[in-house]
Amino acid sequence: MKVLLISRKFSLSGSGVYHYSFFLKRNLEKLGVKVATISQDSYLNRIGIYFYDSFYLPLRIILKKSKFAVLHALAENQAFYLPFVSQRTVVTFHDLMRIIFPQKGISKVYNLVYKVATRCKRIIANSSQTKNELIKFLRVPEEKIRVIPLGVNEGFFPRRKITRDGFTVGFVGTITNRKGIPFFLNVANILIKKYPRIKWKFVLCGRVVDYNLFLLLQYYARKFRKKLFYKGFINQKDLPAVFNSFDAFLFPSIYEGFGLPILEANACGIPVIIRKIAKIPSEVTLASLKVSSAEEAADVLYTLASDKKFYSKTRKEGIKHASNFSWIKTAKKTIEVYEELI
Repeated sequence: MKVLLISRKFSLSGSGVYHYSFFLKRNLEKLGVKVATISQDSYLNRIGIYFYDSFYLPLRIILKKSKFAVLHALAENQAFYLPFVSQRTVVTFHDLMRIIFPQKGISKVYNLVYKVATRCKRIIANSSQTKNELIKFLRVPEEKIRVIPLGVNEGFFPRRKITRDGFTVGFVGTITNRKGIPFFLNVANILIKKYPRIKWKFVLCGRVVDYNLFLLLQYYARKFRKKLFYKGFINQKDLPAVFNSFDAFLFPSIYEGFGLPILEANACGIPVIIRKIAKIPSEVTLASLKVSSAEEAADVLYTLASDKKFYSKTRKEGIKHASNFSWIKTAKKTIEVYEELI
């Protein structure tokens, strides 16, 4: 079987879509699928990206389409012309964030892009939540959708911890309001004041999107000297070591199409705390501790820090849960979708 995969990048740096593209390609090849790719030749600015998606990409697809059994766009915005150039087309939807959190002047464009992408013959949704959103917001027939979860890279596993005093609460994700950064900082503030006997340490990692939040981080770093640290963006190859340096992972995001960092923390044996109000796929959060408020999050973290039995139980549940997700499983289920079209 020959398959053409279409993505801006197949890379372990950058967005989660790039990681998905990289691991899916690698594991399809492991399973004997002949894979060719179309991707950006170099970094493009925002105007260049729109040109790439709207003109350059369709031209390359038209020139190559006859050589492949299936054409698969690995993100919604790379499928804009796909339904018009081939009958055997697949698109992966990662979320509908642009519709659920509309932005002036952008949401209407994405709504059009999404609707065109849904005309592909098969749609892969990365979670049951994304599937339900496709049905609700874009009226996609359920029979077109196949739910295929993402995988956890085999590099994420528990490593022997260096004995140290204190308790480290970590965060990995973009520095935005949607990711709940103010909530994280509020929890840190409560813990330091309410439970001063524990040597708390707070570490945030990720690319800055909201500069005002970055200034807020700087303020708290000065306020809680030698307790709160911002480490910047972390490459994929360094993430397992970063997760293993945490004692707990506080992930207060209010919306995720999938929420892969949750499973990566689980796989490393790091207890995960999320918010009850968060829209994150339930199949991802089964082993997570759910809280209603910053005060409750602080109390749960204190329990993890002071109750070894509770910590050990939560840790084991997370490791077991994460073992259900692998990239080879993702690739095998994706091949089944391809076979439906041949």
